[in-house]
Amino acid sequence: MPGKQSFAARDMRRLTEIAAILIAHGFGDLVRQSGLETWGAGIAQLLRRNGSAPHDHRMSGPERLRCALEELGPTFVKLGQILASRADLLPPAYIEELAHLRDRVGTVDSADLIVEVEADLEGPLTEVFEAIEPAPLAAGSIAQVHRARLQSGEEVVLKIRRPGIMPVIEADLRLLLRLAS
Repeated sequence: MPGKQSFAARDMRRLTEIAAILIAHGFGDLVRQSGLETWGAGIAQLLRRNGSAPHDHRMSGPERLRCALEELGPTFVKLGQILASRADLLPPAYIEELAHLRDRVGTVDSADLIVEVEADLEGPLTEVFEAIEPAPLAAGSIAQVHRARLQSGEEVVLKIRRPGIMPVIEADLRLLLRLAS
């Protein structure tokens, strides 16, 4: 496995964050078995300090996995959504719990999304849209959907990425590719 020096600092921070979340949810053994501790001193230190920390025993293994995936963010939520459709890979209790990743996605405040739209438009929202409904029609792991009206009066549906999501997804994909290799 590659050592710490083969990672960009931004990816090492994300890798350490992923390991910390898994450990916090009682998956320290998974971090050990995957060899992540060899990828950086910070991860090995987390395992020594918290790797056997007790997890919330009120939650089942499937619930802890779902919570960990939610906390890890959109890339891992998407992975959990895919796993929820794989009854050939996981027991029914995991399939049932991971299915909640499809229907229990939290929403982002519309004011935060407006900032994202204005950045993409490179200008004020009012140049293109007359109005955007603040309440989303739907929310997903990567984006949420809002009704909107263009300046022309045409009704449209606007799909807006969650703020700050792209750098996290890009780092996760780089890390998952490296882990898979």
